[in-house]
Amino acid sequence: MDAIEMEAAAAGDGPTTTTSAERGGAAGRRRICRAVAPLLLGAAAVAVGWNEHRAMCSQTAIAEGKRVVGTTIRGSSDAVRRATDGALLLFAGNLSKSRLPHLRPRGHEGFNRAVAVVGVGLRTEVEMLQCVEQVEQKTHNVTAITYRRAWLRRYENSSRFQGKATRSWLANCNVENPSWEGLPVPGVVYAESVRIGAFTVHEDLLRSVPLEVRVTRPTIANWTKQGGHYRTEQWVVPGARNKFKIGHVRVSFFTNDWQSREVTVLGQNHMGSIIPWEASPSWLCPASSLLKLRMRDTWTKEKFFEDMHTKDGAVVWVCRFAGLGALWIAFGLLAAPVGVAADCVPWIGPKLGDSAESVTCCLAVVPASCCCSLVVGVVWMALYPFFGVATVVLFGAACVCVALSGERQRGKAVEAARRVTPLVHRTCSAPLVLHGAVA
Repeated sequence: MDAIEMEAAAAGDGPTTTTSAERGGAAGRRRICRAVAPLLLGAAAVAVGWNEHRAMCSQTAIAEGKRVVGTTIRGSSDAVRRATDGALLLFAGNLSKSRLPHLRPRGHEGFNRAVAVVGVGLRTEVEMLQCVEQVEQKTHNVTAITYRRAWLRRYENSSRFQGKATRSWLANCNVENPSWEGLPVPGVVYAESVRIGAFTVHEDLLRSVPLEVRVTRPTIANWTKQGGHYRTEQWVVPGARNKFKIGHVRVSFFTNDWQSREVTVLGQNHMGSIIPWEASPSWLCPASSLLKLRMRDTWTKEKFFEDMHTKDGAVVWVCRFAGLGALWIAFGLLAAPVGVAADCVPWIGPKLGDSAESVTCCLAVVPASCCCSLVVGVVWMALYPFFGVATVVLFGAACVCVALSGERQRGKAVEAARRVTPLVHRTCSAPLVLHGAVA
């Protein structure tokens, strides 16, 4: 951590709290949430179904590709290229520097002239020390606003900040974030194509090559080299108020490591160029393709396809949990009126409303899980009927359990009401006897 980073990490003072007694804003947000809940529920269900459909088609293509492709080809030649034209190939080789153009950063004339890289790609990272606002909703009526300084890779628009009169703003920032106009353009520039033995791969595969080696060049005018970065204070906001040097910029460039150029590629050979291989279409999966590049040339056929299957499965599960979370939020928003009703209780309404919202939020996971399992089962029923039917049966069983539990609780409530009613009737109808009354 350099001096500026340590200075930025030193916090000025604690959070500044702003309070509002108006409850209309909270009620308005709740109405908006209830209106958005059905849309979110539908979108989440569609997203879960799309993810399962994508997973089904991807797994089918991987299985077919494993059956079709031969063993890993090593040391490809022109004869191999001609003999395998139109076939799905799994081959290993080295990335070649031959016929590669010089890659240059964009958006800054000085760097464009000085930095020229022969590589698969050139990644440009631009960071600026800026002021960041953090807004935290403590309760329905209390909001905490704090400010800190941080290195960001995007522009933070400080004109929208809400607490510029607070002590946190004065102690940590006190100036607006400057514009990024004139800075190098962040992003990645790739070569159009690279040779691997007798074959040519294009940008869609080159994106799998890591760009982690720093590019070092002579110092550029008005820029200094420090810690692997090019630094400048040309964008620092002038004036005595900017004691934290907000606007300090650092730029870094990265390319691929030519010491580790061995790769393994899966794709279709089309006259020497590697293109996506199309799997056999079906009524559910009209278009599924395979095109992969992995670093290292030690991959066997079995390990390569096992790695593809594992990574694809990990993506599927991440998307499933994300869809379940969206469904959970949607059902929680649908149950929001419970908290609104509890807020109407005199004296303890706000606290009771918060407790009711917490309980309904936790219980919303049950219908969310049922809905998610139903969508998954319906989609997979087309390809794996046993798995799909089992999932739908699980959904039905969960619904039955929830219904029986609700009916049991309702029966207990009715029985308790029947027991209490006679007692109340006897108490209200009993004669009033005054002891010790003086005639």
